[in-house]
Amino acid sequence: IPHGPHPGAIERSVGKKETEELAVMIDPFSPMMITEDAMKLQVADYYKSWNH
Repeated sequence: IPHGPHPGAIERSVGKKETEELAVMIDPFSPMMITEDAMKLQVADYYKSWNH
């Protein structure tokens, strides 16, 4: 699972005092299951977004 900021995000943040972002972290005790509703929302090429 990719972790960390997208390429270029750090450089774009230089000099900024704040962002309009929301970060969410979950730490489940047991493995999570993907629901049928979540599968309908899946963005198939999301994994490629880390290569831009």
